[in-house]
Amino acid sequence: MVSAIYYFATTEDQLMLLDHLGERMRVTLHPWWTVADPIVTWTRDDALRASEVMVASAELGGPIAIRPGDPAMEEFSRAGVFNRINWERMSSNEGKGIVDPNSSPVLFWQPAAVGEEGIIRTSSIGSQADHPAAISEAYDRWVKRTASWVRRRGTRVWGLEQDSLRPDLDFQIDVLNSIYALPGALEKLESGVAGRR
Repeated sequence: MVSAIYYFATTEDQLMLLDHLGERMRVTLHPWWTVADPIVTWTRDDALRASEVMVASAELGGPIAIRPGDPAMEEFSRAGVFNRINWERMSSNEGKGIVDPNSSPVLFWQPAAVGEEGIIRTSSIGSQADHPAAISEAYDRWVKRTASWVRRRGTRVWGLEQDSLRPDLDFQIDVLNSIYALPGALEKLESGVAGRR
């Protein structure tokens, strides 16, 4: 993910995030990468069971779909290479396209919650665009506001800075990024639930 915030969350925490985003009124949830016509819309329950979710804002517009032959798919940039790789990853693309991350004002959300095995995994939300402001200033502000919401509501429990490490919590994390714990997740982590990437 190009611009994302990582966090631990319970289902209730994730629902608070969706409330903040305005799900149902201002944003809709969709499968990530694949863009069908008409676009498939998910419920909150569908999205919470998925590993990759697209969050689209009615105000900013939906995803821009690309297919082989489109300029974004054929360019010799890093984005073009990843677009071709992602096209190949999709098993059945007939009548569908994939999200062009450098044109689509959408968020990429990877929800995770406390699993049955007593482990809480990291979630993330952000933009896949190389430069969100190149899509629009309003989109760039949305990406930043979303990350800011997680920071304000969460507690940093992992990161490079010594004061952000919580040695009292059971972590096995292999990333250098700061990771926040939303309130419900922090309570679970402090009660002994393990945090994993």
